[in-house]
Amino acid sequence: STQDMPGRSVTNPSGEGNMRGPQDAFTEHLRNNISQLRRQFRTGSFTAEICTANTRAKTEYAICYDTALAPADVVQTLKQRLAGVQIPVLLDSTYFASFLKQDKLNLFPAAAYTERPATACARICEAKSLSLYPAAACMVVPSFFAEHFECLDDYASGAVFAGLIRILKYLAFLLAVSGRALRHGRGLCAGDHPYPAFDQAGTGRGIHAAAPMLEMLCVTLLLEIVREAGLRAPQSISHTVSLVGALIIGETAVSAGIVSVPVLTMAAAATIATLAVPSLYEQSILFRFAVIVLAGCFGVPGMACAALTILAMACGSEPFGY
Repeated sequence: STQDMPGRSVTNPSGEGNMRGPQDAFTEHLRNNISQLRRQFRTGSFTAEICTANTRAKTEYAICYDTALAPADVVQTLKQRLAGVQIPVLLDSTYFASFLKQDKLNLFPAAAYTERPATACARICEAKSLSLYPAAACMVVPSFFAEHFECLDDYASGAVFAGLIRILKYLAFLLAVSGRALRHGRGLCAGDHPYPAFDQAGTGRGIHAAAPMLEMLCVTLLLEIVREAGLRAPQSISHTVSLVGALIIGETAVSAGIVSVPVLTMAAAATIATLAVPSLYEQSILFRFAVIVLAGCFGVPGMACAALTILAMACGSEPFGY
């Protein structure tokens, strides 16, 4: 018998840090996740429909919404799209996300994710629909660009302070995407080094032929490799990866004249800024490489084209007709 299968108990959320509010997170058991929602959402209009995914494993998932708030056409469209998905296995809500995008070229996600039942209940009160899976996160649809810069602490704080934090998150996203490209000066084709003061002082680039764009690309790639290695490595040696990465990309590279101090500083600032909006981490990395290449090859016109493209993607998405 496998009726009483062992499972992980309810713990604190690992990817969504908040100072206030409930500190419990979803688990890998669908019924436990529904019970956590029901405990905080006690109205009789709350509905949780259990469905079976069209997969070989016949995985169950639940569509949760408030019948008094959620538009019927949105719920029906969500049901039809999820029922029409045919994949071999369903292990997480992100497996369904790519099938909900109308524009495949738009890099912004078509759905939001949360591992906190409190956030999920707040989205249900905003007439959203949830898709729960046997995983530690649920999918929220429809999702809007501005919601990636929100958190529960915004509603527990004063309006002035919450507005300031919201503005800082927008600035952090801009810094994460375009901060490194600002060091390119007039571009790769101009052949001029944008660091004359550092060259004269002998503390910056030194004497080497690497172009600013190539230097920034190399630093960005190394930082991403260190991040991926620290994430995938066994926990017992993950601190070693961080230590070696700090020595190689940090003081040693600067002392050897391989990387300049301004480039390393801007790369570190952009990397930290990326963590301020974790739900847009993948998009920030993709946009960052594109902006670096365009700014390095075409200068200010390249950055303008990249900015307009990102703005068009953010404004051009229409999740479920909104």
